[in-house]
Amino acid sequence: MSANGDGSVLHVDERLMRKHLQYGMSEGYPDLRQCLIDLQRRLHSPPTCDSQHTGQFDLVMTQGANDGINMAFNILLNEGDWALTEEATYPTALSMTASIGANVYPVAADEDGMLPKELDRVLSSWDQLHPGCRTPKIIYTITSAGNPTGVTWSLGRKRAVYELARSHDLIILEDDAYYFLQFNRPLIASFLSMDVDGRVLRADTFSKILGPGLRLATMSGPAPLLDVMRLIKDCSSTAGCGLAQAMLVQLLRHWGYDGFLCHVDSVMGFYKQRADMATRCAERQLSGIAEWKVPSGGMFLWLRVLGVKDTEVIVQKALQRHVILVAGTHFTPANQKSGYIRLSFATVTEDDCEKAFKVLADVIREEQGK
Repeated sequence: MSANGDGSVLHVDERLMRKHLQYGMSEGYPDLRQCLIDLQRRLHSPPTCDSQHTGQFDLVMTQGANDGINMAFNILLNEGDWALTEEATYPTALSMTASIGANVYPVAADEDGMLPKELDRVLSSWDQLHPGCRTPKIIYTITSAGNPTGVTWSLGRKRAVYELARSHDLIILEDDAYYFLQFNRPLIASFLSMDVDGRVLRADTFSKILGPGLRLATMSGPAPLLDVMRLIKDCSSTAGCGLAQAMLVQLLRHWGYDGFLCHVDSVMGFYKQRADMATRCAERQLSGIAEWKVPSGGMFLWLRVLGVKDTEVIVQKALQRHVILVAGTHFTPANQKSGYIRLSFATVTEDDCEKAFKVLADVIREEQGK
C-alpha cells in the first residue's frame, strides 16, 4: 500500500500478516495497541499515566468510534438517566442514548464551546428543573471542529468545564474525531491532557485521517471503565479486523511520531482548502439570506437561515434538485424545529460547490418569500 500518498509502497511482512490473520485480543493486537498508547502519551500526556492512580490511563481499540461511544453510553447510563450535551450535537449519539431510554439535556454554547455559567446553573438547579429526576452523570461533547457546528472549544473553556465536572462529579465523554482537523496549530489541549481524576473517557478515530472503511478507533481513559468495555467486546464484537490493524501498525512504524504529525497536517490542509472554498461560495450566494461562522476545523458549515424557523422544507426542496443537506432539527436532543442547516464540504469539487450553493440560495429565497 502507498505510505505517503506519493506512490511509494509499504510492505507488510509475512510474519506480521500471519499473526494478524488469526483471532486477536478484544482490546486490540498488542503491537498496535502499544503504538497507540505511546502515541496518546506523546500527544496528551495524561496525568493518570501514573501506575498508582485509581483511574490509571488505559486504551482499548474499537471498530470505529461509534462502537466505543455506544459502549460508553451503555456502561455509564441506565434507563431514565440524563446526559448533558451542547445545544446542537452528533445525531448518532442522540440515537444511542435514546436506545438506552436515557435522556439528553442541551446546554447553551458559543463559538468557544459550552458555557460554564450555563452548565453550572443547570447542574445547581437540577432539582428545580427536573423534580424527581436523577442528576446528570456525563457530559458528551465534540470539542474539536464539532459536528455540526464546526466550533472548537478554547483551552480556557475546557479548563472551566473540567473544573465543573470535578465539582459536580461528572464523567466527560470526549468525542474528538476531528482533533487533527483543527485548522490552527498548535492543537488545543484535550480534556484527557488535564484529567487528574480519571473522569475523562476519550474517543479517537482513524476514519477522518486515514479512511473510514478501516473501522479503527480507540477509547482511552480510566482503566476501571475500559475493563468493562473489554468484557463487552469479549461477548460481542471481540477483536477488530486483523488485516486493518496490521496495515496501521506498519504504517505508524514507518512514519514515526514526526511523520504521523506531518501526515495529519497534510490532511488538515486538504480540509482547510475545502472549508475556504465553501466559505467563498457561501459569501457569493447566501449573503443577506443566511448567517454562518467560518469553521475552525473539520468538514462542516453550519448555516442559520434568516427568517426561517424550520429548515426541513428547504432541505427537502434542495434534495429534489440533487443537493444533499441536513436540517438542524436532526442535531437537537428532542428534534426541535431549527433554523439551521448543516453542509458538508468534505468531497465536493469547487464547481459542484458553487452549483449547490446556488440551488440552496434559490430554495431559501422561495421559502422566505412565502
